[in-house]
Amino acid sequence: TNKRLCSSKLAHDRLSLKCRLWVRTALHLGHELSQLANMEHDAKVKRGMFIDRSTDIRQMFSVGEPLQILQAVNIYAGHFYGAMLWDIYGEAAGKVFRCWNTAVKLV
Repeated sequence: TNKRLCSSKLAHDRLSLKCRLWVRTALHLGHELSQLANMEHDAKVKRGMFIDRSTDIRQMFSVGEPLQILQAVNIYAGHFYGAMLWDIYGEAAGKVFRCWNTAVKLV
């Protein structure tokens, strides 16, 4: 029984490996991994999510003080889980940083 379980697990691992070779992107623990083996795609996805959330928050708290709006953006949209894996000097990370600056200026 144990031998059959091990062989079926091995077959499942091989099957999942074959399936993974044809996937362009995959979500793993909150990170968007791509075939290129860099985190540029993850930064692009997080940038889009930040733009969407920060716009919604600024509209929702439009009657609030600017400091309150910035705190809300920081709390609800400013989490960039996995940013420590990005190329900090890369173009995609730079776009995320510029989006943050723009969001602060718009408040």
